[in-house]
Amino acid sequence: MGYFTETPLYCNLLKTELTEPITTDTIMLFEPPADINADDYIEATVTATPGNTTSNIIEETFTYIQTKSFRFAGIVSAYVNATIDLDQVGNDGGAATIESILVELLKYDIDTEITTQIGIDTHANLGSVAGIITESAYVEPSLSELFTFNVGVDSPIEIGLSSGTLLQMRVKITFSAYSPADQLVNTDAKCHLNCYRNKSKSTYLQLAVI
Repeated sequence: MGYFTETPLYCNLLKTELTEPITTDTIMLFEPPADINADDYIEATVTATPGNTTSNIIEETFTYIQTKSFRFAGIVSAYVNATIDLDQVGNDGGAATIESILVELLKYDIDTEITTQIGIDTHANLGSVAGIITESAYVEPSLSELFTFNVGVDSPIEIGLSSGTLLQMRVKITFSAYSPADQLVNTDAKCHLNCYRNKSKSTYLQLAVI
């Protein structure tokens, strides 16, 4: 009879990037935070001129780096936490929207530097904030979106430095700002991909380690 344990891997940012076994400043760790001097989110902004909708993206790949290898199987859950912030609109209103979130799971071969896809999924139409304001800050609703990937149980996936394979999660958030045609000012918005802020506002993977 086999056994497994559900293990979370939290996304973290590093102030000083690693150079071995790969060069990166975005990692996954079992126990966060990785670096208290680093940021706890990745931010991007967007500005829509009157009569237009303008989009932008946040895209980042997080790598789990551990010397000892382990195997996982079954259902892999990815939780992506994002914040959409409507910073400025005019008297005729405006809106900011998280259009979609994509999650891709990858295996990275250390020797060949080649990635192999484990699974990929996209969720769309995730949430908006709209209003009529003239102040410089409005509201910052956050959401945590769940993605599930069935990697099967017949052939568990082994990762870790000792196995020569690293686990990666690529996250891509597409968001937008809208400004009405009769608006006199632009609509400014920003989006956060929340890494480790606290355990209620984090992006992480959960694996069934066997």
